[in-house]
Amino acid sequence: MLSNSLNLSLKKNQSQIAQWFEKHEKKIDIPFLTSITIKNGGFKASVSDARLFPSGLNYLCKTDLKNVSLLIKKYFEKHYPEALKNKNILILCSATHPNPFYYDHLNVLCHLFKKGRFHPCVATLDPIRTPLSLKTPSGKRVRIHPAYLEKDRLKSEAIDPCFIVIGDAYAAAKLSSFSYLSQPLSPPAKILSNHEIGNAYLTTFNKLVDDFSKMVSTDPWLMGVDFRLEPRLNIDEKGGLEKAAAIISTLLGNLKNKYSQYQIPSSPSLTVQSNSGTSGTGRVTIRSVDDLMQLHQFKKQKKSATKSQMIDDILIKEEISVQPLFKEIVGEAVIYLIGNEVAGGYIKTYCDKTTKDLSTSRKYLFQSLCLTNGTHRHPKKRADKKLGLLYHNLSKIGGLAVGYAIDQVRV
Repeated sequence: MLSNSLNLSLKKNQSQIAQWFEKHEKKIDIPFLTSITIKNGGFKASVSDARLFPSGLNYLCKTDLKNVSLLIKKYFEKHYPEALKNKNILILCSATHPNPFYYDHLNVLCHLFKKGRFHPCVATLDPIRTPLSLKTPSGKRVRIHPAYLEKDRLKSEAIDPCFIVIGDAYAAAKLSSFSYLSQPLSPPAKILSNHEIGNAYLTTFNKLVDDFSKMVSTDPWLMGVDFRLEPRLNIDEKGGLEKAAAIISTLLGNLKNKYSQYQIPSSPSLTVQSNSGTSGTGRVTIRSVDDLMQLHQFKKQKKSATKSQMIDDILIKEEISVQPLFKEIVGEAVIYLIGNEVAGGYIKTYCDKTTKDLSTSRKYLFQSLCLTNGTHRHPKKRADKKLGLLYHNLSKIGGLAVGYAIDQVRV
């Protein structure tokens, strides 16, 4: 079980923690909407992923969603007060998103804006001449308008927006070819052409965890994640293979010492993968230096299959095995942030329950958390406040790391 002393420290230092977050939030701009994925191994928990274009608001707990419109208003009061006067918000998306459930996410986002008395308009740069009315898997309707560029402003026939939310990576790719717009964008324009912030994000996250841990007098290892990124590492060559083996040996040695310190009975492992930007491509689990040969073999096969493709940047990262949450659900917690305020979340499960009905299958895959009054699967069940407090702090540190990583991007 995750160190009780960590949970006690989080509870004891809530006032200092609030001041710490406030100090950092004044230094950077944080995107309007992000999601932070957390792996909880029982003995430690840390952030495993951050997404600038999350698409699962429709899986959030209804109790949490009641508060999101207030968080939206708070975000604009803090960052873009002029938007509170105009209130026109353009949500830029793809009209042919490969995931049909994405449009349920858009429907919820529009509803939350309307509840906050904003005027949202979903629009696309895809070549459509008239508005589309798309039916979502849940039976709702999303109306998508054509968007067009007029001088330095992006508009639709419905509104002239004062703020633009980039809803997905496909829309970001199309918008990146335009010159900078006069309207504020979220995520900002400089990240649209290259929205992979993995290396800078992990480095910044660990630095923030170190500082945070000093404040609450706890071991940063309990919330951080150890990794190495080796650019231009050619494991087809003897020198490259030996270098990768040395890194893996060092990281596994450090982890074994920590596992011994905290009397963790399992053995540590690493994930080794290409850092080319495709999530999960070429990922190999390493438990010993001998396992490196799996990566070596994969690279040979990949080169053979694609001929010209090289996997040169290698990310070697600590793997956190997840424990069952609420005694039965194995998976990762995905927490949504409005600015850097927790909006809600769900458990992305590792279950294999499938049915002929795709919507039913996704109910097994995405199980909502309720974070408003702690953490629990359903509002009527007793909250696990310790877990809620941990997830709040970890996700907010992750949100800061996103802001700092974007700030480091050079145009």
